Amino acid sequence: MEEYQFIYKDKLSKNDSRKMIASFAKHGNHDYNFKFSNDDDIRGFFSKNNISYDEVVERCKLPENNVLKFENLIGSTFQTHGVSVEKVDFISGKSKPIIQGDGTFSEAAYWTQMEKAKESFDRSVMQKSYHDFLNSIVLAISSIEAYVNYRAQLWNDNSANAVKFVDNKSNKTSLEEKLSNWIPKMSNSSGLDKSHASWCVYKEFTKLRDDMAIHIKDPNPSITYKEFVKKLNKFKYLANMLYRLHLLFNEKVPRVIIRGMYIRVIELKLVSVNR
Repeated sequence: MEEYQFIYKDKLSKNDSRKMIASFAKHGNHDYNFKFSNDDDIRGFFSKNNISYDEVVERCKLPENNVLKFENLIGSTFQTHGVSVEKVDFISGKSKPIIQGDGTFSEAAYWTQMEKAKESFDRSVMQKSYHDFLNSIVLAISSIEAYVNYRAQLWNDNSANAVKFVDNKSNKTSLEEKLSNWIPKMSNSSGLDKSHASWCVYKEFTKLRDDMAIHIKDPNPSITYKEFVKKLNKFKYLANMLYRLHLLFNEKVPRVIIRGMYIRVIELKLVSVNR
């Protein structure tokens, strides 16, 4: 018999492979402090390390191959066993305890949220699960807000900043307000480019999240596979927005965000299956 399945394209295009490598080289959370201006700089770096840039581009078309030298595989969450963990506040220089004894901790809430978003996204593709897809956009948008809140906390903790950015019961602030008003001031920039596709998808998916996952309005949610695949192929733009936010603050970008921008195209195919 035949059934529809969601199938990833076998590989990235050469252009997307190059762009992904450049994203990791220029902005990934690796230990190198080089400033790469263009592909020639990156090619030169690989050449000095006796690595063929063209071969890296070919290898990185396939999702199982990591970007040599630049892709940090360490995730956001760690387990502790009989130790105490502290984190240094780079504004004050003081350390604060994170956890004492056996347990688990996250390096950054927004990072963990995006990892969980990607896990839900992968399940939605494998199982054709619209519920998991909706959960993935809930988590991805939550990740974006967690990043903005993290930057606001850094800003507020700096005594040199007279204006504080607060979101609490007496001063409720929406994520869109934070993106539109807080981000430009905190980053001393014009903020996110609202003409970019990532902003359009953020708006579309925020409404979808509100209507279908938070304040559920449809008692019998449904979607055609054709429309479902269209939405799946837009998920990368939420990762792109989070990537662009990092760039505004000149902050290194975790792997899951960059990989999220370069998810292979998903296609709807009718395939033969044995039951």
